[in-house]
Amino acid sequence: MSNEVRRAIRKRDRCFKKYQRTRRDEDKLYHIVARREVNRLKRDAKQRYEINIIRSFSRENLNPRKFWSLSKSVLGYNSDRTIPPLKDNMNLISDDLEKAELLNCYFSAQMHLGQHENDLPALPPLSFLTVERLQEIVAVEEDVLKYLRQSNPHKSCGPDGISNHILKYCAHSLYKPLTKLFNFSLHSGVYPSLWKVSNVCPVYKNKGDKNIMSNYRPIALLSSVSKILEKVIYKAIYEFCEFNDLLISENSGFKKNDSTVNQLITITHEIYKSLDSGKDVCTIFLDVSKAFDKVWHKGLIFKLKQFGICGSLLSLVENYLSGRTQRVVINGQTSSSQNTYAGVPQGSILGPLLFLIYVNDIKDGIVSNIKLFADDTSLVKQIDDISDCFQTLNSDLVTLNTWAQQWCVTFNAEKTEYLIISKKKQIPHYPPLILNNVNIKRVTCHKHLGLILNDKLSWTDHIADICKKCHNKLNTILRMRHILPRLCIEKLYKTFVRSLLDYADVIYDNCTSADSANIEHVQRRACIISTGAIRVTKHVTLLKEVGLELLKTRRQVHRLTYLYKIKNHLVPDYLCNFHPLFHHNTENYNLRRHANLIPIRSRTVAYYNSFLLATIRDWNSLSAELITATSLASFKRLLKKNLNLCSKKIYSRGHGYEKKIHTRLRLGLSALNDHLYKYNLTLNRFCDFCPGNCIENTEHYLIHCARYTNYRITLLLGIKNLLCPDINIAMLRDLCPNYLSKILIEGSDDLSDDTNLEMFECVFRFIKSSNRFSR
Repeated sequence: MSNEVRRAIRKRDRCFKKYQRTRRDEDKLYHIVARREVNRLKRDAKQRYEINIIRSFSRENLNPRKFWSLSKSVLGYNSDRTIPPLKDNMNLISDDLEKAELLNCYFSAQMHLGQHENDLPALPPLSFLTVERLQEIVAVEEDVLKYLRQSNPHKSCGPDGISNHILKYCAHSLYKPLTKLFNFSLHSGVYPSLWKVSNVCPVYKNKGDKNIMSNYRPIALLSSVSKILEKVIYKAIYEFCEFNDLLISENSGFKKNDSTVNQLITITHEIYKSLDSGKDVCTIFLDVSKAFDKVWHKGLIFKLKQFGICGSLLSLVENYLSGRTQRVVINGQTSSSQNTYAGVPQGSILGPLLFLIYVNDIKDGIVSNIKLFADDTSLVKQIDDISDCFQTLNSDLVTLNTWAQQWCVTFNAEKTEYLIISKKKQIPHYPPLILNNVNIKRVTCHKHLGLILNDKLSWTDHIADICKKCHNKLNTILRMRHILPRLCIEKLYKTFVRSLLDYADVIYDNCTSADSANIEHVQRRACIISTGAIRVTKHVTLLKEVGLELLKTRRQVHRLTYLYKIKNHLVPDYLCNFHPLFHHNTENYNLRRHANLIPIRSRTVAYYNSFLLATIRDWNSLSAELITATSLASFKRLLKKNLNLCSKKIYSRGHGYEKKIHTRLRLGLSALNDHLYKYNLTLNRFCDFCPGNCIENTEHYLIHCARYTNYRITLLLGIKNLLCPDINIAMLRDLCPNYLSKILIEGSDDLSDDTNLEMFECVFRFIKSSNRFSR
């Protein structure tokens, strides 16, 4: 090969490599430009989203529904509710229609007792619980009109397509014909077949794998018109049961003026009382499998007869339960209809009351103290003698299991747990507890009705759990703090975070000082996020700025409010009567403190600081005006008046970095040298620009510092036009510098909120133009 040919080949290779480099550079440049364009579009979209959020939250007339929607969007609670592929044996079902059919078959199978009618247990002899009878009811036009007007137009309609919007806004035209229709149904004892069809919405239980069908709960969407008739029936039956005292007090679920906290107060008081006498306590928490789906219709009708319900009303309820069909709807895809042979529809008005009646006789033959909240069942027994106590508990478990077999209810022994609560250092050996031939698992802590109970009855586990949840929510708010107005952050804290701390706080108020400090830290962190304050700002100053009380004080207010309700019979009778000292004073003399409650003696500190004993002491220290308050509202108002919360609403207005600096100046901890010096964060408290020993505090920065003279003229001109247009700027500045700097930071009670806000805007512009506080 000649040299010319070699040179030509090398030249060709160089040209090809150059071409390749050029193409690589072009591709690289293209990707860089494309990536920059994508990032720009993302920034623009994020900026538009932030602007929309700020505008939406800044509206004065923001309705609660819109606030909740925006809050859930910001906090990420509007997660995708689509149902992922479901496991069917070894297959994954992805199609919506197939998933609907699969879930419908599963839910329908749960609403079937799985036995032939002849194989079901025989009913016991009928014995009435009352001589009274409820055999027929009449729908009243006033009640029907009230229920129609109470219809929520935002709720989904049922299979008939009649929305609550129509019922609410056409109530005046509909109530008379609907009343006639309801009375015809009540008189004939026939429930319309069209109203016995339900669209089932699968709702995830927030635990377990989303691909498993058993982790979904069937919520029935019923006809909106049928719910009006259910309310009429519910009112008649519930009032009949209440008047004749038929429903047991041990079940606190689905009752007026009752709640989980009421039952937890009773349980913990009994445990504290036993521990104070040196006795241990055994608590068993039973798990019921598919309680609402396994209600035996024939057994329920039998128990309704025992309650004295008969005639056309009993026929109507029997017809209401029979012949029901359901279909699952997923993303507009509807499964075929399937019949249900057991259970009460979840999502109905009448279902919870029927379930209460069905489990009403569960306590018959039980020696231990039994407590229920719907299907959450617990047994509490003081351990006087170990062998006798556990023999009694095992006997009660046998009784419960026998009752469950009689009424086709299933207690899940694998998920049932028991807890030994003791203050002893050396805990003796306890024999096993057996349910349905299965040894029940012993645990050291258990979450019952949202409250974590441990074997020492201390609240460390519960407080650690709720603090963890609160900090997770605050982390989400913290990431969005730069786009959320302060007023919105405060509302989010009160709605999503403080509500967790408020639940059952009257019970765990006797927690340790370390646990109490952990709870206060949650609120302190929320205050720092909302105000933009520096972390080492004094806690009392932060609370005063936001207008919040200490959570310890808040718990005390809740305890006193609860005691007022107990003393004035605003809670169920079992809570009003669980200690006789509420009802009378043993003294017959009209003394100054005759209205005091008699304190209860205790041996242990835990019982001494428990809800009842501590609240009685706090109650006796109240003023006569509070003790003799005529209503719950006036009692709360007087309690809040004593707290003296003096935060101004204008402090929560505004948004941006200058707003945070303005708040820091008001809190007394900012980048000014005097503020840092007071907190031992610097050794120099003097201004770096002004000659002499001029202390750089808020007044010096706003009124005197020579560095910001030009910007201060603009500030004072704006303030002069708002406060006193006829006065000279120099006179305004020299008149009272201390007072002027104070109203620039804190506002004035003599001015309207709008004027104060305009004055604050002038200060914001001064802070921005002075550039004293760099980001």
